[in-house]
Amino acid sequence: DIKRPKNRSLSRLAWKKSKSSLLFSFKKDDSSFLKKRSKRLLSVLFRLMRRAVDIVSVVLLAALPLVGLLLGPIYAALAWVLGGLRLVGALALRREAPVLDWTLAVLAAGFSLACLMGALWSIVPAHTLGETGQLAAILAASLVVIADRSMPSALASRVFGAFTIALIAGVAILVTDHVLHYWLERHLTGKAEIPGTKYNRGEDYLTLLMWPSLAYWWLSRRKIYAALVVGAVCVAAIFGLSTTARVILPASFATFLAASLAARRTRRVMALAVVAMAATLPFLLRMLARDRALLWHHVKESGLHRLEIWDYMTARVLERPLAGWGLGAAKYVPIRPAEQASYVFVKPSGIYPHQQWLQLWLETGAAGVVLGTLFALLVLHRIGRLPPRLAPFALATFTAAIVLSFSSFEITTDSWWAALALTTLLFRLAAGAVAP
Repeated sequence: DIKRPKNRSLSRLAWKKSKSSLLFSFKKDDSSFLKKRSKRLLSVLFRLMRRAVDIVSVVLLAALPLVGLLLGPIYAALAWVLGGLRLVGALALRREAPVLDWTLAVLAAGFSLACLMGALWSIVPAHTLGETGQLAAILAASLVVIADRSMPSALASRVFGAFTIALIAGVAILVTDHVLHYWLERHLTGKAEIPGTKYNRGEDYLTLLMWPSLAYWWLSRRKIYAALVVGAVCVAAIFGLSTTARVILPASFATFLAASLAARRTRRVMALAVVAMAATLPFLLRMLARDRALLWHHVKESGLHRLEIWDYMTARVLERPLAGWGLGAAKYVPIRPAEQASYVFVKPSGIYPHQQWLQLWLETGAAGVVLGTLFALLVLHRIGRLPPRLAPFALATFTAAIVLSFSSFEITTDSWWAALALTTLLFRLAAGAVAP
């Protein structure tokens, strides 16, 4: 309480000033208290929102071996939602700018530009322009996914724990559906030409995603969980129908063993193999396709179908080896009457090559093959910069990706690039968690 002073010598003006200054100090204290309280509430709210983003991220990553096993194309949707969520969370909640990989961005832009120029001589220019725009968008979205650096290393145990549980559940569903003659597949995805083939894409992608999970569990000395991951993927390959997955597993494990003994030498051999393969692939496939009659009783129908596809497509490559026929033109390249007469499985309507390196040769020519080879060599170079303990796992993943590119998907398949981006993201998370 402020009382009027008894000393009459104190002027009325001085008394009013002292009273107003005291009241102002009370108001100032109240405003500072409110500011502190609002800051604290905002801090709590931001912390809760960051946790919510992390929880949703764990759920999305755990959905890969469960939902993605049956609905392989959903990998793209999961990856793009995750990338967008992490981007918004990093910018708005953590105030951390994503780190764009400029080297990959330049490669992606250069490849997109080469495809765009290919529309000038494409046999289907409008289709080539559409495919180029689609591929550019896919590559940009993939760059956003791998640009995230905001996922904390402490989240690794939850991510890989949920991933392993979901993997076991997904494989259990696959085995159950196999026993039930793919009743679930028919009701969820419609009737397939060959029952069980709807699982193939998910099985193939598991051979990529298993390696960062295996690296985390093995290097954190929880080998029981590592064994569960390997066992689940092997069971999926046994009960599934994907021949590609069955080839990938022994090839990638052989690479892992070789890299565990001599990682640098293994990486160099793989680099030389990639260059030699990219340079000679059309000629090798041409020779193999011409002698396909010798394999008639040793290869299943899908393999013979691919050999027929590669026969006429390698012939078209040799007709336009430098410029190619235009991105997306594989289904429209001509099949000569003499070629069609010798085929059993190939239809005149055309089909995609079922071999990404052959597709590069056919649609983008030597320029696209050079850029694709540079991309593969860049990945190998960066694997060499990883901690030595992680390098064998990464090289095994590289082998799995190369084998996949030999037999499945188009270069414009969004779920393929999504699987590669998600594998990269999981490797970064594992590296941060197990780094010495």
